Amino acid sequence: MTPPAAPGAGNHPPGRVLALVGPTASGKTALALSVARLLPCEIVSADSRQVYRDMAVGTAQPSAAELRETTHHFVGELPPDREFNAGSFGTIGRRTIGGIFGRGRLPLVVGGSGLYLRSLLRGLFEGPEAERAVREALEARLKTAGAENLLEDLRKVDPAAAEKLGPVNARRIIRALEVYELSGRTITELHRAGIEIPFDSLQIGLRWPRPALYERINARVIGMVNEGLVEETRQLLERGYPPALHSLQTVGYREAIAHLGGRITRQEMIATIQMNTRRFAKRQMTWFRADSTIHWIDIDAGTDLTRIAADVVRLFGRGAEGK
Repeated sequence: MTPPAAPGAGNHPPGRVLALVGPTASGKTALALSVARLLPCEIVSADSRQVYRDMAVGTAQPSAAELRETTHHFVGELPPDREFNAGSFGTIGRRTIGGIFGRGRLPLVVGGSGLYLRSLLRGLFEGPEAERAVREALEARLKTAGAENLLEDLRKVDPAAAEKLGPVNARRIIRALEVYELSGRTITELHRAGIEIPFDSLQIGLRWPRPALYERINARVIGMVNEGLVEETRQLLERGYPPALHSLQTVGYREAIAHLGGRITRQEMIATIQMNTRRFAKRQMTWFRADSTIHWIDIDAGTDLTRIAADVVRLFGRGAEGK
């Protein structure tokens, strides 16, 4: 149950979502819980893997005590073999946010999956579903006539998309032609129509010095292994989930599967998870740096989390001025 909000914490913009973003191991969960002690929040996890059950260790899900402290959504809700993507998260997540507002509480979105955040807060283009016959015909033309031939057709119906794509983006050319054939509307027109987002949002990012973040990542990986990552992976495999399952093709599980199969030692597994997680964090920061709407807070090992939480609440309370 969420503790009562601090005095004055109710001075927040109505219909506005607060989002805490940043790379893995940047302290988003701890900060979110600190913020939730000051504001009447429910937390919406924007993590593409935390949504799965029986994967608590490898996805760094909040602990049982943390889940009891504040209501969480999209944590441990789906079986590992359930297909779930950014588009689904955006659609369901916006309904979830509507419910949180309806209960008189604040949605606090927390995560590092950039595409999931974009889908939820801004919307992803949702064109018509693929039709196999149309797709196969276009792919056959790609093989026989080449991408430039398809691009020429696209220029006739959607010159803006053709100019943007060029002949090297064959997959996207096929999708643009497919959209036009199935809907009678160009992909450019549908993109411009967009998806209506019924709320405003403020994104606050946690930015660490890279060496310090990498130290945290290395320590977190060791902690995960000590907490039972290998055993968790073994249990998933014993339940019949195949190693090639999309949810198991995740940093941590992938290396643990290799270790269980005798292909790498325990120490090699740890070192490889650390390296791949650092690379993942670097890709996350590249994504987030491209978003000019994120308000960054610099943080390091000596940062007082309570003070940062108070700063976040003040920024949120200032409305659009805090962006």
